[in-house]
Amino acid sequence: MKRLLLSLILLAWQFAASMAEARAIVVQTGEHDGFTRLALQVGGPVQWTMGRTVDGYELKLDRDDVRYDLSKVYDLIQKDRLAAIWVDPVSGNLRLGIGCACHAIPFEFRPGVIVIDLREGPPPEGSSFEMTLDGGEQPELTAQPDPKPQSRTEPSGATYDWRNIADSGAGAALPIPNGPAVPLIPERADLAPMRDALLQQMSQGAATGVVDMTEPTFSAEPAGTDAGPALLPQIRIGEESGFEAGTRRRPPQTLTAAGAECLNDERLDIANWGTDSPVAEQMALTLTGLTGEFDRPDPSAIGRAAKYYLYLGFGAEARQLLTLLDSDAEDREIWLAMAAILDDASEAAGPFAKMQVCDTAAALWSVLSMAEISNSGQVNSAAVLRTFSALPLHLRRHLGPSLAERLLAAGDVQTASSVSDAILRAPGNPGPHVELLEAELQVAMGDEVAGETALATLAATGGPASTEALIAQVETRVAQSLPIDPATVTALAALAFEHRGGELEPVLQRAYLLALAAAGDFDSAFSQLDLAPDAEADLWKILAEQGPESALLAHAVLPDSAAPVTLAPPLRRKIAERLLALGFADKALRWLPAMSDLASTSELADRLLAARAELQRQDARAALRLLAGAEGPDAVALRARAQLQLGNMPSAAGLFAEVGDSASAQRATRLSAQWQTISKLPDEPWAPAAALLGPSTEQGAALPGPLARGRLAVEESAAARETLSSLLARVPAVSAAGAPTN
Repeated sequence: MKRLLLSLILLAWQFAASMAEARAIVVQTGEHDGFTRLALQVGGPVQWTMGRTVDGYELKLDRDDVRYDLSKVYDLIQKDRLAAIWVDPVSGNLRLGIGCACHAIPFEFRPGVIVIDLREGPPPEGSSFEMTLDGGEQPELTAQPDPKPQSRTEPSGATYDWRNIADSGAGAALPIPNGPAVPLIPERADLAPMRDALLQQMSQGAATGVVDMTEPTFSAEPAGTDAGPALLPQIRIGEESGFEAGTRRRPPQTLTAAGAECLNDERLDIANWGTDSPVAEQMALTLTGLTGEFDRPDPSAIGRAAKYYLYLGFGAEARQLLTLLDSDAEDREIWLAMAAILDDASEAAGPFAKMQVCDTAAALWSVLSMAEISNSGQVNSAAVLRTFSALPLHLRRHLGPSLAERLLAAGDVQTASSVSDAILRAPGNPGPHVELLEAELQVAMGDEVAGETALATLAATGGPASTEALIAQVETRVAQSLPIDPATVTALAALAFEHRGGELEPVLQRAYLLALAAAGDFDSAFSQLDLAPDAEADLWKILAEQGPESALLAHAVLPDSAAPVTLAPPLRRKIAERLLALGFADKALRWLPAMSDLASTSELADRLLAARAELQRQDARAALRLLAGAEGPDAVALRARAQLQLGNMPSAAGLFAEVGDSASAQRATRLSAQWQTISKLPDEPWAPAAALLGPSTEQGAALPGPLARGRLAVEESAAARETLSSLLARVPAVSAAGAPTN
């Protein structure tokens, strides 16, 4: 039995550890003038779509292992725009409940960071995000009325909770009441609250088996008999479900998610490894006595000198000095990891691995050791900021930009802004990299104009951060669908050549290709795609949204032998729509799923586009097969066009009338040649002409004589001429393309 319990405990511990390691997407928010911003760090490039719902919007990620952390959503915003946010229990999509007359503008700030702006006012005309995920339509959002406040009844009597004393902290002084002194023994003590609290808590204890309730008994022994203490029938050790032992205050985080012990602050107190004295004086004292008797290295002196090098930010010098220590020396691996971080050459598998959740200084060094933050929800932001703010100014300026870059990439704009503030509040020039950080923060927080202006200024200075500023400027303009000037393209080409084989070459090549496309040179951009394969999706996006028709036909009209391009569904549909508008139905179908997949796919938008293409190819029956089971006004309108193409005019007229297209319904009725019906339709320009085809005399009426018939024929001829002339003047000519075919 004991082995079974031990096995269950180990399994539960492993499950809890694995759940803690599971990736959760933290939704960060911020309030701005005229809009509310949501930022999601999805942990890497991912295909995503967003569409309307009845009460707002929903975001769908093309990934199965999606979990959202919504605990920080309302830390900084009200509920006037984002009234509610939740995860749909059926689809797993992120649902946004909108409480104002607003619209959503989502965009990808950088690969792996999705930003959603909830802006006031109506959406832009033709916005694809106002369609549902299956291609349907929804009315514009309206402001929700403010809920009326409900009256709250104050408790009439005194209340009592002895646990508040424990929650107030050990040794906390109780407040001294104002007013007249209260007598030690009141005339009438109100013990009802204490009695009720005890009864409730004892009832909970009895329900969980901790307390045994017994009926009162009366002993027959004399009052003076010493019966001795009674044996306790039941003693429980440990916590029961629903019963918490101790206070409700949570202890500091001292363990990682994997159960490892967090490094304490004393071992990472780099701020006290040096002083404000001149560096030359401190270095002379620190480097004295590194060797002892027989010229053997003194471990304590070497450790002291290495820590001073770390205080100065000299990572390489500290690593060289630490080679004199034995490999098993205490804290040697910690100092080596800190030295690597200072030189931006750290590895996430070092001694700070998975310590970003700790409530100590280890959280900061753990974040700095990561190439990227995979899950910002597992970062102890308070510990990171507390430790960073305690660093010396020179280390804050040295480590701050890289720390803020990681936080921005993870979507934690608020913490990144706090890191920047911790640097800027100190006097003096913060340096170009901090200025670059400020510009990127302005863009991330919604002030794109000011941020881009600052980036352009930094890029033009030619200083240490000019290259990174130029890259950030290009990414910012591309994200806003803005053009790039040819001078920027030339500068990026020169920088990419200059940094061949360097650390910045991949991002420079990507920025160069994006700049080529944004400048309109799609031929050069696509021909050099092997320089930055990760930029392919962005090139197609620029082509679909900004490219001229000539460039679209040159690159989007794929040969039959070419393999389909893998892109996000909304981007594929955008390219297919533009090709359909140009009359290339066959080529548009290349950007949609195969016909066998379309018949069973749940993506209604793909089926509707394919049906439009089939109608353009004059294959109405194929269009009807694609529309089988589809609902909504768009599907009904396409069925009507298919029936019109098949020559089934009455059915087409009924379907057009169903979606409120009266003009098309009247046209279908005219093509059906039902002139008696047309002559009776109100506001029908063809009605007078249709009446000419009806019987000229009422049934049963006597036929006039020859002369009267002649005069009547002349009058009818003149009336017909006048009616037809009026019809030709009012109705535009009908092209032969709309003639029914079978």
